[in-house]
Amino acid sequence: MMLILLVLVTSCGTENAPAQFEIDERLIPYYELFLSEAADRGRDLVIPYSFIIDFNHYIDGSGVTRTHKNGLIEIYIHSTDWYRWNDYEREYIMFHEFSHAILKRGHIKNDMSIMTERLYPSLTNYRTNREEMLQELFR
Repeated sequence: MMLILLVLVTSCGTENAPAQFEIDERLIPYYELFLSEAADRGRDLVIPYSFIIDFNHYIDGSGVTRTHKNGLIEIYIHSTDWYRWNDYEREYIMFHEFSHAILKRGHIKNDMSIMTERLYPSLTNYRTNREEMLQELFR
């Protein structure tokens, strides 16, 4: 598995760990699309200082976002699920996890939102109501 790894060394002394940005190359297009969709809706996003986006087949669920006290944010996508999903499903899951990490959004009870707790029927709604759901996401 090839990862793109950028390590930025801070000049604030030894107490700060180097920032890192690691993303599996298969996930880069979804990351770039998320940023583009946000920009198209006037959102200027602040990208986390340390970010890891990768696959993991040991997670419970389709995707998980973890935020650590030191600023590190990890997003893991279930590798087995990834290969079963089509592009809409992949985009939906990635946008959901990016919204936890970057937009700091939690779950809501609304099946017309990417941030719902339930994958279905929200995922089905996304196919036919993508624009409306993205407007809600980036409001």
